Amino acid sequence: MKRLRVLLIDDEFISNLIVRRYLDILGNADYVVQTNGKEALNYLNQCKVNSEFPDFIFLDLRMPIMDGFEFLEHYEKMAIAKDIKLHVLTSSLNQDDLNRARKFKSVSGYIQKPLKPNQLAEIIEQ
Repeated sequence: MKRLRVLLIDDEFISNLIVRRYLDILGNADYVVQTNGKEALNYLNQCKVNSEFPDFIFLDLRMPIMDGFEFLEHYEKMAIAKDIKLHVLTSSLNQDDLNRARKFKSVSGYIQKPLKPNQLAEIIEQ
């Protein structure tokens, strides 16, 4: 079985720890963590060199340097955006954030933190 590649874009250490732990429990995924949108875009550009793009992206909306919305604006211009499942994973309760995130074509889903193990398993198994 092919191991999945996951890109986690989030500046919150505890949130990253939880998602990484759940991925470890699932046992079939490798992951890379980037703490802001700028780092994530740089990482995706490096992936072009060896064509090893992630299968899934989990994106927080509120981060320093480049937030999730700005990341999405750049990401949607990339050809790979149509091939990667991206889920927003955020603690924001702001309905405007939800509505704004849903306007991006590349967003497959919106998950409220804290992430539950069954949610991650359902996403990975789709």
